[in-house]
Amino acid sequence: RKRDFGLYEVEVEPDANSKKDDFWNKYRNDSLSERDIETYRVIDSLGKASNFDRKLAFLQSAMTGKIPIGPVSIDMNKLFRYNVYEGVYLGLGIHTNRKFSKKIRFGGFIGYGFGDKKVKYGADVSWKFHKPTASVIFAEYYNKPLESGGVSFFDDKDRELSPENFGDFFVERKNLTQGAEIDYSFRLRPIRDFKWNVGFLYQQKEAYRDYLFSPMDLTEIPQVYLFSKITMGFRFAFHEKIIQTTKGNVVIGSKYPVVSFKYTQGLTVLKSNFAFSKFDLRVKDRVETKYFGDFIYNFNAGWVIGDIPATDLYALRGTYRVFTLYAPNTFGTMKPNEFLSDRYASVFLTWDFKDLLLNIGKWKPRLLLLTNIGIGSLKNPEHHLNYDFKTMEKGFFESGFIIRKLINIKIIDLGAGIMYRYGPYSFSKIGENFTYKFSIYYGF
Repeated sequence: RKRDFGLYEVEVEPDANSKKDDFWNKYRNDSLSERDIETYRVIDSLGKASNFDRKLAFLQSAMTGKIPIGPVSIDMNKLFRYNVYEGVYLGLGIHTNRKFSKKIRFGGFIGYGFGDKKVKYGADVSWKFHKPTASVIFAEYYNKPLESGGVSFFDDKDRELSPENFGDFFVERKNLTQGAEIDYSFRLRPIRDFKWNVGFLYQQKEAYRDYLFSPMDLTEIPQVYLFSKITMGFRFAFHEKIIQTTKGNVVIGSKYPVVSFKYTQGLTVLKSNFAFSKFDLRVKDRVETKYFGDFIYNFNAGWVIGDIPATDLYALRGTYRVFTLYAPNTFGTMKPNEFLSDRYASVFLTWDFKDLLLNIGKWKPRLLLLTNIGIGSLKNPEHHLNYDFKTMEKGFFESGFIIRKLINIKIIDLGAGIMYRYGPYSFSKIGENFTYKFSIYYGF
């Protein structure tokens, strides 16, 4: 019956590869013939000779970001990272996995940033209590820096190894935050392609360096901002395919646009300072064609109603350096925190020609044409002191290209490209509008 199945295309039990013959014999229509037995023997010997099990375990760990060790898993994204604010970060994150429990998952992290010289830590627990609707209650406490003016959606943490997160390297402004969150995510039949989320957050954010929000007491340095927030949102991915492996979930994707939406309401409870409304939207898709490659777009928009500090406004991600790493869905020629908005819209357009333009034996470079556009405004710019920023009413424009797979070693491929800034916010010196990029993409 359809209602007996969950949202997964394939589910692999944690002990699936350790079942004995007695288990499989219950489901065989007939006993194994001599030829069947010999076939299994040959296939197993080939697998052992080529280390297929080890390679598959590595691939699964790379795709899920987890390294399983018995009933617990090491979080790869919590071991090491780098960004301008924290510098080099070293830490450890551990969570239980499906071998411990299929329903309860808990763990935490601790780490140290050598740039900001701060210890970060946190703990969380989740409970999967209804499989057909994928109902999960998640609670978390943390003491860590959060990006000032950043945008996130509730399912972003499931894709932490994506190249899109290369933009994290360039983040300069963060706010040290003590926070507690609880949320509930679920799906409802018959519209199981929607994943819903409701939650409550309480956060205490410390201002970045000497930044001041003028409607507050200017004698308090650094200023501290208290937020109580209710969030409601959804993610819509029509006919998205998900595989549940022994290492975690792998999202295969959808052939249709994926829409994420979040509504945030700030409340003046628990000593919170700010009442506001915030709307965030993201739409992304890859449109495949047979002879001209793929057209990829990522549209983002946000709107804040109310006067709040820069911590929770919009600072579009700029990743400008003369020569640096290419971060998809960021503005490659925009300086970090160059613009600040309380309403904005942006679109990142990519035409991926795959290997249609150049195919020389095993060498198959891949051309990506890029155009990124952003626009925004800020209602009360005079309220934000000791913050050097611009507003973006006239529109920001940049274009360029990346050539992928100049070097292809299967696990990753390396490339290079150029981007150019033009339009109302271009620099007077032409040379300053160029930036030169190298790209890294994961083979998995």
